[in-house]
Amino acid sequence: MSNQIATLYGVNAKLGAMLRGGQQTTQYLYDQEAVDSNTESVEFFVNFGSKTNIQTNLKEGKLPTGESSVLKELIFVADNPISGTIIANFFIGNQRVLKDYPIYFAAVVGLDPSPLNLNSGSNFSVRLVTNLVIPPQVTFKLELKCEAGAFADATIISASTKGVGVLFNPQTSL
Repeated sequence: MSNQIATLYGVNAKLGAMLRGGQQTTQYLYDQEAVDSNTESVEFFVNFGSKTNIQTNLKEGKLPTGESSVLKELIFVADNPISGTIIANFFIGNQRVLKDYPIYFAAVVGLDPSPLNLNSGSNFSVRLVTNLVIPPQVTFKLELKCEAGAFADATIISASTKGVGVLFNPQTSL
C-alpha cells in the first residue's frame, strides 16, 4: 500500500500539489444508471441531477477538494443478468486510462478468461493491475459500450470503484 500512496503523491506533485502527510483511507465511489434493451452506451460519474445518496455518493464528476484516490478495483452490478461482451473505458481528465477492456458477462461463474476478474452473470469485478490515480479536482468517468440487447433483462446497472484515498490536511492543501 505504501507504493500506491507514493504513486499518488508523485502524481499530485507533478500537478503542482506538493502534499504529504494526509490521512489515508479506503475509498469507495459508486454511481447507478438506468438501462434498457436499446441501451448501447452507459456513462457513470457524469450525470448526477436528482440522484439520491443510494444511487451515487458524488455530487459532481470529480473528487472533493483536497482528496485524491488510487483505484484498485472496478465493480459492476446489474439487477438482472447481462448477456454478451461489454467494453469498458475509464477516463481521468481527457486521458483514457482503461482502454477497450472486454467484460464477458456469463450465466456461469468462472467463464471469464482473466483470473483477476470475478463474474457471476449480473455482477462483475475487475481488479486492476496498474494504479489508476485520480488527482484532486480532476474529472473522471467510466463508459460501458455494448451491442443493443445486452441489457435486455437489466433495468439498472451500478458501477463502483474501490481503492486507497488520501484526505489532505486543510492547512497544507490547495
